[in-house]
Amino acid sequence: MKRRTLCILLFITALPLTQAARAASDAEALGWLRDMAQAMQQLSYRGRFVFAHDGRIDSLSLLHINDGSGVRERLRSLNGEAREVLRENENLTCVWPDSRQVIIDRFTASSARRLSPIWVPRELQRLQQHYRFAVEGRDRIADLAAVIVSILPNDDLRYGLKLWIAEDSKLMLQSVLLDELGQKREQVMFVQIEPIESGDAALLKLLPPVDNSYARVQSHTGDNTARVAADPRWKLEDLPEGFRLEAAYRKQRVDRDGFVQQMVLSDGMSSVSVFIEPATEGALEGATAMGAVNAFGLRRGKVNITAIGEAPLHTVQRIAEAVFRDEGAS
Repeated sequence: MKRRTLCILLFITALPLTQAARAASDAEALGWLRDMAQAMQQLSYRGRFVFAHDGRIDSLSLLHINDGSGVRERLRSLNGEAREVLRENENLTCVWPDSRQVIIDRFTASSARRLSPIWVPRELQRLQQHYRFAVEGRDRIADLAAVIVSILPNDDLRYGLKLWIAEDSKLMLQSVLLDELGQKREQVMFVQIEPIESGDAALLKLLPPVDNSYARVQSHTGDNTARVAADPRWKLEDLPEGFRLEAAYRKQRVDRDGFVQQMVLSDGMSSVSVFIEPATEGALEGATAMGAVNAFGLRRGKVNITAIGEAPLHTVQRIAEAVFRDEGAS
């Protein structure tokens, strides 16, 4: 009896210590993540990295300058089809020199993730509701000492992320996207990265203006029409926990009559877009995947609903199925 009482007392005594240790681990990890997010935004730096995804490896270069005029950036592919993404503060331009095509977009969390494999979480307070954080050890990347920090989900509704952060500069050296089973889906690893002086004139010449003779395509959806207000009759119910609507709008379809309505949802890290458009033959019905991106489509009456995002398939499917039309709304 005395032994049993002693075991219970030891368990009760140890429980607060375990919770305190967890809180301390979270706080340390969050400190590194805040420092990294600040460094990646506020410092000027350049480097080269590899991006492993979909069974292939891409090599890219990055130049990021933050000075008195704001943030400017140039991301260039070094293998395969020529491509570069230019950023000037809130403006993003993606250029394909060979085909002389340009895509113009606004810098947002979703557009940045779509056009660049480098993604840095910034809504850390929001992430604390559905993710846990930990410092998992030390490593060496690009000949630099690094701290390994994990952002892992508390459920199977979202992906996780591991980040290698430079101990001195706090720049991100490597990131690994993990699926709901903990398997690697994408990896970004710098092979060289260094802080630079933002006023270096030679480096500023590496930020070229976009050739005005290029054919321009407004927005990533491939059309040149402006966004208009979303149809308020399209709503969402029974969403996966933590996901909320970030934006909604419509665009005129280029090749046929009618509008495409887009809804963008996020839990602060994972992002899913929903497209609603008049039903057509050959539209996606069911599931498909490309690397870390899952898509699910269904037909509801006279419309096709397609959800696409870097999230587990069952999460993407639930979001697609959460869309409904409220005829009484205005």
